[in-house]
Amino acid sequence: KYRYGYRKITAILKKRISINHKSVQRIMQKNQWQCRVKMKKRKKDGQPYAVVDNILDRNFQSDRPLEKLVTDITYLPYGQ
Repeated sequence: KYRYGYRKITAILKKRISINHKSVQRIMQKNQWQCRVKMKKRKKDGQPYAVVDNILDRNFQSDRPLEKLVTDITYLPYGQ
């Protein structure tokens, strides 16, 4: 059902006989036995998830205590 490519067929054949992957690929191309290729999914890495407006605008002075509480959380997605 066109699930195996030339690499997988070469690995199966190498258990029984000595064969080169290029010859397997050539035979498959000659008979049009290409496997179905899965499309690669694009990832959205490096794009900001949400950008918030700068309400404080570097004005850190306040009249009362605990009026302005700030923090910086930088989220960097990595791997899974």
